[in-house]
Amino acid sequence: MLMVFVFTPSIKLLSSGTTNGVPKECRTWSIADFMRLRYYYATTLDLSIEESLNSMYIMMDPGKAIDDKGFEWSNSMISSRTAYLSRYKYYIHTPTTDLVEAINTHKPSSIISYATVVPQLTRLLENGSLSWKPTVLVLVAEYISKEEWLRIQKSWYPTRVEQLYGATECPLIGKRNKKTGLYETSNDTKISQCTEGIEVFGFPDYKWIKLTDKIRLFENNSFEIIDTRSSDKYRFIKIGLKLQEQGVLECFQVQRISENEYNVAFVGDKSNSNQIVEAF
Repeated sequence: MLMVFVFTPSIKLLSSGTTNGVPKECRTWSIADFMRLRYYYATTLDLSIEESLNSMYIMMDPGKAIDDKGFEWSNSMISSRTAYLSRYKYYIHTPTTDLVEAINTHKPSSIISYATVVPQLTRLLENGSLSWKPTVLVLVAEYISKEEWLRIQKSWYPTRVEQLYGATECPLIGKRNKKTGLYETSNDTKISQCTEGIEVFGFPDYKWIKLTDKIRLFENNSFEIIDTRSSDKYRFIKIGLKLQEQGVLECFQVQRISENEYNVAFVGDKSNSNQIVEAF
């Protein structure tokens, strides 16, 4: 008799700031859920098999953080859902010189990255340090201004650049239009106005979830983000980019750890620490 055992590890994921402000456990994902999500990403972004499998994912630090309520959470619980099946994995605190070397060496067909990292890589692409361009570049998580969004598209051409807006409970709420800068929802995602703000309905649970970000809805289910903690976080991204261009720091990451607190981590010369802290 042939016995077949199927091992399906699961992982508890955290709600994102997009829906709940402060991360907390919201659902358990199995390996089947991860597979579905990777397929969903691939079809939504129209990725080929090569682009989907020969991918590099630049994810959050796998360390832990403690919010203002004393809840300890692991960033890896958030990141693993998207990084699953990615061929190369790096972290957003990895020095940009190391990321550049990795990209130039591995030559990934697609790069999926937290948006904090992409403006930093864009500057290095423009000065010639980064020589490889993937077929597809996907920005996730952080908000990027329309001006920065247009600059990234121009600098990475002919790479197809995409930006996704989502949450743990609904990973693909919208994809950014390259010309208008507005987000357009996927075919099976719905957004609705409610008395307390905006709700979204979609993959994987298909139930209505309230968003904490303030969104302006337009016709054809398109929207723009008008007031969000993500856009507030972008202030710190701009500061970090300026310091990086001045050679004060090597790389940085911005992370929200509670309703009104942000954690900024950087790699650079210790002698510049006071200047960096004062700038942020």
